[in-house]
Amino acid sequence: MILGDVAHLQVRADVDEQNATRLQPGQAATAYLKGDTTAPIALHFVRIEPFVVPKVSLTGASTERVDTRVLQVIYAFECPKDHPVYVGQQVDLFVRADPRPEGLRLAAADTASIEKGRL
Repeated sequence: MILGDVAHLQVRADVDEQNATRLQPGQAATAYLKGDTTAPIALHFVRIEPFVVPKVSLTGASTERVDTRVLQVIYAFECPKDHPVYVGQQVDLFVRADPRPEGLRLAAADTASIEKGRL
């Protein structure tokens, strides 16, 4: 049996350590359920986890580095009334950041998944 409050949902996103310097507390973000780009979900900043950890969610792409470390950022949102959202479901997450400086490499795709809220 798993117990939890699913009235408060959060998204935990892994940000590649190469992009961590661009992440600032309070930045606005938007999420889209995988396969549905027609319904954006507005996210509210909660916190940045204080430690950079090894990446555990790998995509299997041939260009993906397996020694990547990630900074986790957590956003909260209200469940949309027009379509269901489930705990564990993955989303595409976009954080509004300053333009990338010239010469900085693009990192592998970052991941995000929905989890139950913590109060």
